[in-house]
Amino acid sequence: MTLRFAWGALGVAFLIIGFSSANAATITYTATGTVSQASPDLQGQFPVGQTGSYTLTVNTTTPDSDPSPFNGSYVNAIVFSKGSIGSYDFSTGAGNLTVTNAPVNDSFLTFALATGAAIGSDILRFAIIGLFDNSGVALLSDSIPTSLNLSDFNGLTKINLQFTRPDATFAEVIVPIETLSISVSETPSNGPTPAPTPSEVPLPGALSLFLTGLCALGVLGRRRRWKQAAA
Repeated sequence: MTLRFAWGALGVAFLIIGFSSANAATITYTATGTVSQASPDLQGQFPVGQTGSYTLTVNTTTPDSDPSPFNGSYVNAIVFSKGSIGSYDFSTGAGNLTVTNAPVNDSFLTFALATGAAIGSDILRFAIIGLFDNSGVALLSDSIPTSLNLSDFNGLTKINLQFTRPDATFAEVIVPIETLSISVSETPSNGPTPAPTPSEVPLPGALSLFLTGLCALGVLGRRRRWKQAAA
């Protein structure tokens, strides 16, 4: 009886250890670049050419909530993130990650509520990373990628900060990504105090804007291919 209890306890211990280890696996993505564009009311803080970086940590055990084999939707997969553009610092709490691996296009997109100092009357709301490829070769599946080759994304790649103005319109900063690095860790990281969860703000308008931007990425990529073909 004692031996059976001991083996049972040992089995529970292995189960707990194995579960903890599986949930500890994280991937950290770091993107860097320089500002290429900012809304007029943000240009004083974010002049063209200013350097920026954005680092986010993702929980790889987050389940895919999209049944499509071409689209991965990972709600709250982003554990936390932080970044800076010049002297301006920002951070986020939990955020969402989507991966598209379709025959003709691939994308890697992150979306998180962000906190940072107000720029005049503009309030930081969202921090976004967008990588778009219109040839369908950048990603191998719709899983959270453990490796990414920036040169495989032939559409626009960017860090995007979005601010809301008092009239509820958006102002933004765009930082084209010039370098992208990835590190994998089995050690959990708690990060800074989480920002508000997505359910605390009305997202439909922001998501609509984001999807519009995604469409624009595809258009830009196609224009680039047309120009190359014409040349």
